[in-house]
Formats: sequence, structure tokens, C-alpha cells
Amino acid sequence: MSAVEFDELGRGAELVNHVRGGPGFTVHLVAEDTYSKGIRLTEFSADGPPRTERIVALDGLSVTETGVRMAKGAYVALSLVPDGEDARRVKRIQAAPYAVRPDGRSRIDASAAEKVTLTVKGPVSAQRFKDGALVGYSPKGQFIFYFSTVKEEADA
Repeated sequence: MSAVEFDELGRGAELVNHVRGGPGFTVHLVAEDTYSKGIRLTEFSADGPPRTERIVALDGLSVTETGVRMAKGAYVALSLVPDGEDARRVKRIQAAPYAVRPDGRSRIDASAAEKVTLTVKGPVSAQRFKDGALVGYSPKGQFIFYFSTVKEEADA
């Protein structure tokens, strides 16, 4: 994996949106090449941070095969069971090669990364994160993605 490895989220941790499964929630991940039909993630760590209730978005620079643009994006963290099957599957995704930790000023070069979409459906809303890339991971099972398109819908 070419994503940045980290031990703990440092500066900028408040900009990370935490996604979890649980009663009434489903988490579905599509990776353009590795999981084109998508996979359902179910093995979330009990030690992970609580689910983010309101999406924190930030302005960032998005670099893709079609060019460079400013985007209202979001960092999203999945806290999975470190040695679980879900964590092993997510590690297979081609990550962004030059990503840095989320600090509000990070530049994500997604041009060499596999495009990822994440959908989180809850009892009363859905969050869809598109045009994303895996940008970091920790040995503790936390995976950080950056998405340049964020959509939140009520009454999903």
C-alpha cells in the first residue's frame, strides 16, 4: 500500500469525519478496480471514535486524471477491526501515493489512486462520498479517505 501510515491522528484530527456501522446503519464501499460491484463493511472497531453526526467539509485541491480543481471535500475515517476481513479487503485498494495527513492544507493527488465511493445509510439519512481515494491507514485498523464530492440526504 502506498498510502501514508500513521499511528495517531495529529493536527487536523477535528477535520476527519468518522463513519461507523451499527444498528440501523449500512456502509457500502465501491473501489473502481478492486471492488467494482462494491462490498459491505460490517467489522467496525469498538474502540474507534464515535460516528460524526454532521459532516465537516473543507476546501481542498483535487488532482485527477482530468486536471486540478478546488473542491469542497471531506476526510472520512473508517475504524475497522485491525486484523479482520474488512481491514484486509480495504488494504487491497490502490491508494493515493503522495497523500499527507489531514491538516486542512493537504493536497491529495488522486490521479494514480483507485477511485472510491462510500455510501452510509442510516435510519433517517444517507451520506454519499464520491470521487475519493484512500490516503492513509494505521496499524490499529483506521483507514482515511479523501472525497471531493460529498452529498447528504435526509429521509433516505
